[in-house]
Amino acid sequence: MTTRILRRSIPIVLAAGAAFLCACHSDSNDNDIKPIRASISTPGPVPAGPAVYLRVAASDDPSDDVVPLEVVLNPGAAPVVFDGFNIEIRPTDPNNPGVLRDGIVQMTFDTAMGSTPFGACNACVKGLASGGCTGAPACTPCSACPVGDPATSPVSTPVCASATSSTRSFLASADILGNSGCAPVTANTEIVIAVIPIFARTVGAARLNFIDDPNNRGDCAILLSAAIVPGITFDDRGAVFTAAR
Repeated sequence: MTTRILRRSIPIVLAAGAAFLCACHSDSNDNDIKPIRASISTPGPVPAGPAVYLRVAASDDPSDDVVPLEVVLNPGAAPVVFDGFNIEIRPTDPNNPGVLRDGIVQMTFDTAMGSTPFGACNACVKGLASGGCTGAPACTPCSACPVGDPATSPVSTPVCASATSSTRSFLASADILGNSGCAPVTANTEIVIAVIPIFARTVGAARLNFIDDPNNRGDCAILLSAAIVPGITFDDRGAVFTAAR
């Protein structure tokens, strides 16, 4: 037999439970957390070569919060030969290039697994000092050499690196090491020299600007044996990164 207090408590508990269930199945979206979606617009035309420019990769998923951005070399009428590159990108306010907006975006260049025109980043090859593994030329992948080959120590090529500069711009570079014996790349047509995933850190917009000072190897430059290939311009096509819910 239930007591008077228990009999009076049961309707209250049932009412509270019903209200809780209704709340759980409410059609209201007031408390829903919407995912961030990111996009990059590049309204400018593709620059005439020789030029380096930014474009969104065909693999981009518009429902995602990351945009794979390709750094493309358009050689123009004549081939461009190079064995390294340095890229510097700074995110700024779309309406004021003098104001940084780096808190909106996060850029990465996968130096462990990334790929370049020279091959996979930081890959192991046999160098000129060893002549490659037995009977093979230099620039032979280590995986192609037999275990225990007597060749001297291998070198890594290309050497890839990325970082954030003191001015909070993004740096990415790749170089062929001279003692690897690997040949430079000849670009006769458009070629992707790097893919940089751009992640949304928060909602907002940021203009992605090349810092173009080809006399400084730390800025945008296409290199050949540590010398800058002349005549190449850098054009970001007005790339604007937008993150929204």
